[in-house]
Amino acid sequence: MRLRLLAIVVVALLLSGSATAYAAWSRGAAVGSGPALQSGTFAVTTTWAVPLNLTAAAPGSVRTGVLSVARTGNGRWVYSLGTPVAAGGTVRVFPTASCSGATLALPWSQTTIQAGTATAQHCVEFTAATPLTAGQALSVSIPVSAENRSTN
Repeated sequence: MRLRLLAIVVVALLLSGSATAYAAWSRGAAVGSGPALQSGTFAVTTTWAVPLNLTAAAPGSVRTGVLSVARTGNGRWVYSLGTPVAAGGTVRVFPTASCSGATLALPWSQTTIQAGTATAQHCVEFTAATPLTAGQALSVSIPVSAENRSTN
């Protein structure tokens, strides 16, 4: 009986020892079904593709610029344009880089999901107030926010 028990223990040790040795040099990974996972960064930048120059704007004059919203990184995204803050005038924002057609009702949220490296552009039109005070500062600020979307 002792001999039989000893044989069982020896076989068990041999099996566990070889499994441990195999695990020490073997590499493996569990892969689930479904789309591949990606990791990365989410960075959104806003720049003036065509600068909005308000220098020496006369009362009632109209100045235009093109706002670019771009993203670097993986995945899809959407963005929103908030209500602009304008000193010394009024602002209109168009849905494309062209300053024609209907303007956006701000605040505005995009409904089309953008690809990872997409760049959206909007024409921004500033009309200087009538009258303007001599030396009055003119400025425009447009809040932009962006959100990542699932790639599923």
